[in-house]
Amino acid sequence: MSGIQWRLASPAPAAEARLRQTLGLSRVLAQVLAARGWTDPGDAREFLAPAFRLAAEPVLPGIEDALKVIRQAKRNRKTVAVYGDYDVDGVAATTVLREALSQYGFGRRRTAGRGGGQIRFHIPSRTVDGYGLNADAVKSLAQDGVEVLVTVDCGVSANREIELARSFGMQVVVTDHHQPPPVLPPAEAIVNPWLAPHSGQGPRAAEPCGAMVALQLAQALLGEVKEEWLDLVALATVADIVPLVGANRGLVSTRLPLLRATRNPGLQALIGRCGLGGRELDAHHLAFALAPRINALGRVGLGLGASDAVRAFSTELPLEAEELAVRMDEANRMRQELEAQVAAEALAAVAADGPVATDAQAGQLPAATVVAGRGWHPGVLGIVASRLASRFWRPAAVISIDDDGSARGSARAVPGYNLYEALLCCRSELDEFGGHSQAAGFGLRQERIGDFRTALCKAVEAQGSHSRYVDLEAVVSLGEVDDRLVEDVRRIEPFGHSNPAPVLGALGCEVLSARRVGNGKHLKLALRQAGVVREAIGFGMGDTEARRAGSATAAPFQPGDRIDAAFTPERHEWNGRSYVQLKLTDVRPATPVEASILGGGRQQDAGDNRMGCEQ
Repeated sequence: MSGIQWRLASPAPAAEARLRQTLGLSRVLAQVLAARGWTDPGDAREFLAPAFRLAAEPVLPGIEDALKVIRQAKRNRKTVAVYGDYDVDGVAATTVLREALSQYGFGRRRTAGRGGGQIRFHIPSRTVDGYGLNADAVKSLAQDGVEVLVTVDCGVSANREIELARSFGMQVVVTDHHQPPPVLPPAEAIVNPWLAPHSGQGPRAAEPCGAMVALQLAQALLGEVKEEWLDLVALATVADIVPLVGANRGLVSTRLPLLRATRNPGLQALIGRCGLGGRELDAHHLAFALAPRINALGRVGLGLGASDAVRAFSTELPLEAEELAVRMDEANRMRQELEAQVAAEALAAVAADGPVATDAQAGQLPAATVVAGRGWHPGVLGIVASRLASRFWRPAAVISIDDDGSARGSARAVPGYNLYEALLCCRSELDEFGGHSQAAGFGLRQERIGDFRTALCKAVEAQGSHSRYVDLEAVVSLGEVDDRLVEDVRRIEPFGHSNPAPVLGALGCEVLSARRVGNGKHLKLALRQAGVVREAIGFGMGDTEARRAGSATAAPFQPGDRIDAAFTPERHEWNGRSYVQLKLTDVRPATPVEASILGGGRQQDAGDNRMGCEQ
């Protein structure tokens, strides 16, 4: 029924045996760790006991050059501005470095705008300025007397804008975590982990977010960092979908239990607005409750946009923090409404081009999904493109057309496709574009949209067809799905990019009951195997399974059916009842074991898609 192939990680019996014997691990935990490459008992022990320690002396490439510029600026009493980005990472990095520069001696902190004070900050408008350094903003800052421009979470590819800043007599310090271009911008200092020797050879285990880079510069300036800064950087690490391994995993693991008592008034107020006050938070709360509200300010432009988020995390006044947290919540509701509207119109546009109802018809769809609409809000284009890409499992581009005939779009891919390479083949149809393999933005004229659609489909088709997979790390019986297994899974937390929640498989389960809940959106099952009964929930799977069954209302399974379930075990509490349940990833009719699973599957992390990075 699912149409999705299942793969089981290649067995490593010798490594699993060493882990079980040396560390006393269960079969399943040892199998999961071995599947993820943690085959050495010492490395596995360290992974299971994450800790975070800042290096005695930060060694990021370019940090000494940055310190030299900043120290000289302080001696010469120069005016400094921090230039950030409008997402969580940029907001956190701006807050941290701005406070660090103030503490270092650059004078009273102030909000964006003209007027006295030595230290400024600027967050661009998503709808007006776009991502990264903006020429008009650079001119405005120069006219306002800024002499030293320090970027956070951006700037490493802004050659033209940095040349402009230099022409106004500014010194520029770039702090960024994005991969640099072949030709670096002419800044006085570039702090970027990718510039370390050999850093570009293969994926790095602990790529830092922009806020972590800013934190290390702050530490180099002051010799120490504030606890509140660690909270913000942990939030940014999760929100920016950098790998949750190494130092990143250590930071998030150590800060999560402490966030409910954070000393940052703005973060405390936001946690309260999310209904999470007093609770121990996990990475899911950060990614899907806190981060969307911060990002929403930049998406919909409410108030001062993302600058209000910097104000929220910089204020020491609880009343101001609460007001700004309310504004974030309001912006998020606006974002949800805009997203729902654009998503509905985008799906209607896809339907107008051909069948979209079932996976069986997927072969009739174009190689890429391209939809356009007049006046669609640019702040939600990337989110809608992500939804389309995930639903149809092919690259998707969503384009908003302005009244003057200009158009801008966001595109997202799925694992297996390289979106940036595809856009290179379409560059003759585009006015501008940029991005990476899984996410990109572009601009073009309305009259070129049809040609762009044709070119993109041709370019994607040339990359071949890439199936959707569920990667299982172990096969278990329902009898093994107990409290110990839940605790074993929790030892791998926090989950995120490069460290996803383990997906296990239970084969040949009998369906005792099946129903759709949550207005038909979710699938609720009761399963039995060898006398053991477990409840299962598939979020978002009620609608999916109904479509696959060809009915909008029929239950996808009937009592007595035999199915295979791919899931993550968890403890669920509801109405005073606490029990172990299966959080479903996929379900399908039971298949003979020897034919049911493709061997040698790679652990595929949804974070590889980096869909959460909505530039």
